[in-house]
Amino acid sequence: MHASCRLPCFLSVCSLPCLLIQAAELQLVHEPQGTFIIRPSSQVDQLSLTVRSPPSPSEMLVKHFILIVALKDGLVCYKMSGKQDIDFPTVEELIDYYSQHPLSLLPDGQPVYCIRPKLTRDLSNL
Repeated sequence: MHASCRLPCFLSVCSLPCLLIQAAELQLVHEPQGTFIIRPSSQVDQLSLTVRSPPSPSEMLVKHFILIVALKDGLVCYKMSGKQDIDFPTVEELIDYYSQHPLSLLPDGQPVYCIRPKLTRDLSNL
């Protein structure tokens, strides 16, 4: 996947040519739980999903996940790393799924979900 590719944008899934991990974390620290950014990964055929998680005394406020971009039956699909039994034809469908099913659980049992914000903003000028 080329770093200049354009991704759909919710404050969340943004066309950010090279948003670094630290910048993604800073953008999300003061956002509501579940707010997310999808950005290009440093790895080929992967995207990074950074999510504002619930507050927890032993955990960081931001979690990072890898989205794998793969071909299945000649079509592009998206998968969560570690949960490769579920394929999604679009990033939007993956996010819709993980807005209803936890991405992971914190050590205290709190689930981490993606939540689509009501308003959008473009972070491409960062």
